[in-house]
Amino acid sequence: MTKSDRNLHDLAWCLSSASLMSPREEHWKEPTWFNSVSLPSDIEAPGQNSYKLGIRFEDIICNWIEATPDLKLLSRNLAIHDGERTIGEFDLLVQHAEQVEHWELAVKFYLGLNDQRQLSNWFGPDPSDTLATKFNRVKNHQLKLSEHPAAQSLLKQNGWVINQTRAFVKGRLFHPYNAFRHRAFDYPPEVNENHEKGWWMTDTGFELQEDMKEGLFTILEKPFWLAPMTSDLELVVMSHSEILQYLSKEHNGGTLHIARLDSDLNEISRGFVVLSRWVSACG
Repeated sequence: MTKSDRNLHDLAWCLSSASLMSPREEHWKEPTWFNSVSLPSDIEAPGQNSYKLGIRFEDIICNWIEATPDLKLLSRNLAIHDGERTIGEFDLLVQHAEQVEHWELAVKFYLGLNDQRQLSNWFGPDPSDTLATKFNRVKNHQLKLSEHPAAQSLLKQNGWVINQTRAFVKGRLFHPYNAFRHRAFDYPPEVNENHEKGWWMTDTGFELQEDMKEGLFTILEKPFWLAPMTSDLELVVMSHSEILQYLSKEHNGGTLHIARLDSDLNEISRGFVVLSRWVSACG
């Protein structure tokens, strides 16, 4: 698979994967036209190895907008200042069908602990990042930026009137392994029931889990956290024992993101193996 092929694979995932948040509220609901826009035959995208994942997600969406005749990217990361104070920024201002839309973008990955019906019990690989924090930030601050007088003044200077505000939040929720295996999912009411799902377990759990012992795996570096892995990628394939050996060495963060592969080296599922210090940090 070439870099361009991988970019298109990631783009297809960014567009077609389910939103993390429930579409019951209009802001989180993807419009009917969103998934009907055809993919470009080729797309320029950033290098996969040097970008933060959120920036890569944003770059992919922006390049798709610029390759789509019915869409026009008016502004990206437009900062709003009130005197010397920065209020926030519009992720994207997009023109569609003669209307100006404000889009907020995010791609996030959270693991559920304890009572998973609570937003605050979903933690990122960085335990300080929770689904509750992100949800509230987007809903109560980012989506309301256009209501601030400083934002209204800047929009007026550019001749823009925002007709629609949308939040495109993609990613996965990682459920405890036994819940994932039995498809017994608990999640907050604010979450889309069709959200993308993975699993997580502790390193001890991974070592003892019988159905993992004959598995094939590959470690997922951040540029590969979007679309599923396929056999035409140059994957470093590891056994159960090799993953355990890797975990026994010191590595950053306390979490390891892996994909489980079938015998043809296509992804079956993906999950996080976490060390005790990550669990402790989640409180």
